[in-house]
Amino acid sequence: MISPRPRGAPRLQRLGSLLLLAASAGLGCERKPDEPVAPRAVDEPANPAPSADGATGAARVIADLRRERLPLVPRARAAQRIVLQRGKLAHLTQDALVIRDVVGSKEQLRLPVSGPRLLTVLRDGSLLALLERESLRVEPRKYEVTRLSRVPLFPQSQLVPDPLRERRFYVVHAFDPTLYGYEISDDGKLTTLDFVELDGFDGRAFVMLKDGSFLHTTKQGLRRFFLGGKAQTFALEGEADVWRIMTAKRLSRLWLARSSGHFELCEIVGSALRVVARLPATEPVDSVSSDAGLAWLGVQSAGAGRHFSLELLDEAGASRALGTYPLAEASGSGESWVSEVLEDRGIAASDDGALIAVGGPSLLEVWNAKTGERLLRTPP
Repeated sequence: MISPRPRGAPRLQRLGSLLLLAASAGLGCERKPDEPVAPRAVDEPANPAPSADGATGAARVIADLRRERLPLVPRARAAQRIVLQRGKLAHLTQDALVIRDVVGSKEQLRLPVSGPRLLTVLRDGSLLALLERESLRVEPRKYEVTRLSRVPLFPQSQLVPDPLRERRFYVVHAFDPTLYGYEISDDGKLTTLDFVELDGFDGRAFVMLKDGSFLHTTKQGLRRFFLGGKAQTFALEGEADVWRIMTAKRLSRLWLARSSGHFELCEIVGSALRVVARLPATEPVDSVSSDAGLAWLGVQSAGAGRHFSLELLDEAGASRALGTYPLAEASGSGESWVSEVLEDRGIAASDDGALIAVGGPSLLEVWNAKTGERLLRTPP
């Protein structure tokens, strides 16, 4: 069991380093001033400026090639900007934390925020929003807001609520094989818990299972452990290409998303990991699990070109499409283009899988998974 411990010198040094790195990540890199241009001889011909038509045409060709040809790699971490719970919808937008009723879309709370990062729900039903300079806890009934100290975050950090302890959560950074634990005390203070080293963690996928154990990827496969208890490793069939691990309805089961183009429903049986079902998926880029199965976003090619398709998949292998989204143009190139395209394409699901949401900082849609009806779209 994790418990708070005295803040020794090594602990302060580590927290200080993490805060310094987080501040650097939040502020970004400073641009270097433009270098002076070397003087040009009077009779040296200048390079002719490209015509506007030529530049526009080249940009259009590049945009078309990206949209139709460039592979979209799966999102490295869940977006964690939307929470669906007990008929309520929480959305961390570009400048506010918004809580509304799913039915009727009535707003219950709109709280202006600065530097929104990640959003989740804790075991006690309260919302936890991590921001650039502070953290917020919102009580689920009266929407009372408690302001907490800042939690260091990076571009690929993951927020992990504890499924067994009321106000405990963890943060994992892709570049650091360490589990950082936090707990909100009864008097509203944020306490830092003992650090836990993640042996062999390769930075790809991490989850806390419903039984309180942790599971993460390694270069050889998967490693599972309990805090202060035993650990076990699992080998995987084929390459170690898991990009997302998700819980399933049963305590002993879990979902693996594989880069080879399929999802695996697995079950922990003693010291072994057994594959219950292997279900194909076309170019998945994001996924989320619920007690009903999986919701995932994939890239489909049909008609005028590629687009996103929101699909539902249950443990028996039954699949159906719920909605489609355009593969919108974006100004970036390469990895930045992929990030921009996926920015408003994060997925969230209610625990029972009855509601599915797609969105991000500037877009939100909510679907009824049973009827296929779109319940909400904002902006309209």
